Amino acid sequence: MFQISEVQESPAFNGRRSSLTLRDRKEEGITFAEISIPPKRMVQETKRDQIEAEFLKWRTGEMKRRYQKTIDRLQKK
Repeated sequence: MFQISEVQESPAFNGRRSSLTLRDRKEEGITFAEISIPPKRMVQETKRDQIEAEFLKWRTGEMKRRYQKTIDRLQKK
């Protein structure tokens, strides 16, 4: 589980970009991660809808393929 340790405004991006510093403590060590959050931008609704439609079409066939592959693998056992 990650814990947010700090939120920083980056002056390099004129205050339009923020970053989160995360840490994960475990008995064996500490994991650090940093995530950059890009500035807000205009939504291109037609482009968004086109990409989502392509993804949903791909996912339908892909999930059937993966399901069949799993069933075939399990039947061989």
